[in-house]
Formats: sequence, structure tokens, C-alpha cells
Amino acid sequence: MKNKIAFMVILLSCLSTVAQADIFHYKNVLVGDRGANMGGAYIALSDDSSGCYYNPSGISYTEGANLSGSVNAYHIQNSTYKNAIRGNDWKRNSAELLPNFFGLIKNFGKHSFGVAVIVPDSFVQHQDQSIDNLPDMGGRTISRYTLSRHEEDSTTITGLTYAYEISDTLAIGTTLDYYYRKNRIANSQTVLYGDGLNRGDFYNTSWFEAGLYPKLGVRWAPHKKFAVGMTLSQVFIATSKWETMGNTKEEGSADFIFMRDDTKSKRNTPLEFGLGLAMFPTEKVTFTFDTNFYSNSGRDVFSLYGYESVINFSFAGEYKINKKNVVRLGYFTNNSSVPDPSINTRNLEHLDMWGISTGYSIHNDVTSFTIGLVYSQGSGLSQIYDGSPATTNVKRYSATGLFSTNYKI
Repeated sequence: MKNKIAFMVILLSCLSTVAQADIFHYKNVLVGDRGANMGGAYIALSDDSSGCYYNPSGISYTEGANLSGSVNAYHIQNSTYKNAIRGNDWKRNSAELLPNFFGLIKNFGKHSFGVAVIVPDSFVQHQDQSIDNLPDMGGRTISRYTLSRHEEDSTTITGLTYAYEISDTLAIGTTLDYYYRKNRIANSQTVLYGDGLNRGDFYNTSWFEAGLYPKLGVRWAPHKKFAVGMTLSQVFIATSKWETMGNTKEEGSADFIFMRDDTKSKRNTPLEFGLGLAMFPTEKVTFTFDTNFYSNSGRDVFSLYGYESVINFSFAGEYKINKKNVVRLGYFTNNSSVPDPSINTRNLEHLDMWGISTGYSIHNDVTSFTIGLVYSQGSGLSQIYDGSPATTNVKRYSATGLFSTNYKI
């Protein structure tokens, strides 16, 4: 029993919240070029093809046809769990090239149509650690602890947008997207004790979900100095499947205990409400402010302690240096819907993030090119020990380099 306890203090649960895809944050990757440069504060503007994502009504105010694509040229993320393994930090790193947006819109009088392919969340994460001569616990030494982990998670939404310009100051729109998310984890951990005995745990998980993601939007500009935008949306999961297969080698045994489990349960998703304000004090200056509210969607098999309602904020400024050059700066929050860990909870991780974004665009009447940088960081508490309420401090940061093009055709 003591040996098992010692091992489990190190070993993470393969189905813990910590090991799941990040379904608890809603602004992991900012979409588009201008919108991403402005910290996602784009609901009251949305007058290019990324409006298919931010606010479908905004595409009514794009002249002619608009084609754009953006690439988050390099996306990195680092998570550090302080003193997680007997005084040693536990680290996870992610780095990848990430295309995250392509859109096309066309206006026909008061009617506007759009199509977009969007990746609002994606990462490929690695963790390879080997720690020798861990301190005694319960009178027993660990000569070597090894951990190898690989995780892939991506979300793709694609669909059609329609908007109608009721007047020069008011438009409504709707987007109907197909939603698809896929996650895979491969994890192996071994413990070699000082007396030569060892234990091991190996598992693989595969999870996907798919459904529909409708969004309604309205944009109203009662005065040339400001505009207001509102959106309402929710993901409706139609199908979901989680499969887990693993082997555990008990100490002193040459045999492996095989485990397999699966579920087709569908997770609950929040109702999403967005409110945005854009102000134009001069022809050269634009300020934007967005509030995004995500409702408490209740308990499910993916979050046994339920979800918390979340409010995220973002605001930004844009300055036109001249007719061809524009600079932008934004701030945003990316708070977690996970309840705070407590003595009564297990395997929770609550980590709130905040970030800044900046970018530069050069353009003419037909083409524009944009570069930018998005950086975010946060800290919180994580219950990484299986079956234990004990917490460890976790810190995370991510950075994304952005390059995009936009064409009027």
C-alpha cells in the first residue's frame, strides 16, 4: 500500500482535467488579422471576412468582394507546474506553425454572403522529463522518474454567413458553422526505485466531437463617431466519443494490467453573448471595447464539478499613420470556466490568462499585408495528483507571430 501511495503521488490520472483538451478557455487563439491585432475587440467593426467569426452582420459594410487569409506563423506555449515532483518542476511545451483563418465575402446590394474556415484553438504539446535521485518519501528512494507525453488538440469551424443591410446604420447577420474538435494524448510514465524494482503506466486517449455552431449578430452605427455590435451563439454537439486504452505494470510483476474505456457522452456547452463598442474620435483613430459572456452550462462527464460562468474583456486602439500604414494595440483576458480547486475537489486546474496584441498593416486600394504579435500569460492552481486535493502552482505563457494578407477582388 505504501508503495502504491508513493507512486500515485507522482502519477497523474489519465482522465483528469489537467490531461484533457482545453475546453475551459475561450480565447486561446485570436482569429483574423485586424481582429487579432486588436485583442479580439472586433464585434462592433467586423467589416472584413473575419466578421464571419466575430459578428456576421459586419460583413454588410465591406465594399465589393473581400478575400483574406492569415497564418499564425509560429505559436508557442509553455506551462510550468512548480515543485510538482518532489521539489522539481513539471513542464509542458508546445510549438507549431498554425494557419488559423481563411475567408471570402461578396456583396450584392443589401445582401452579403461569406464563407470561412477558422481554427480558433490548436496546439501540439510535448513533455519529456527524466529526473534522477528524488528525495526520500516514506523511507524509500526513487532512482529515476521518467515521463513522456504527446498531445494534439485542434478545433475547426467552417460554414456560411449571410448579412442584410437594413439601412446605412443598421445590419443583421447570421453564420451557420460546422464544428469539429479532435484531441489525442499518448502518455507513458515509469518509476525506478533504489532497490531495483519498478512500476510503469502507459495510456493513449482519442476524443472527438462534432456539431453545429450558429451565431446571430447585429451592428448599429447611429452616429458617425461610434458603432455598437451584439452577438449570440452556442455550439450544439451532435456526436462525441472518448476512447482510452492503457497498461499498468505493477511493482514486482512482469505482467501488465490492460484497461480500456469509452464514452459517447456529449459535453455541455455555454451560451455565448458578445457586446462590442467602437468609437471613431478622428479619422485616424479608432477605439474598440468588447465584453464576452459565457454561461454556466452545468455538470457533465467532462467536468464533474461543473462549469463557472465567465466574462472576458478586450479593448484596443488603432492609429492610421497615413493612407497606407496602420498600427494597432490591444489587451484581452482569457479566463477559465473551471471552479476553484478546494478540499472537496480533485483534478481541477483553474488558470486565468491575460494578454496583449500589436500589429502593423501596409495597404493600398487592393491589397494589404499585416504582421503582428500576440502574447498571453497567467497563473493559478492545479490538482495534478490523482485522488488528492493537494494543489501546486501553475504558470503559463503563449506567444503567436502573425502574418496575413487581404485582397479586394
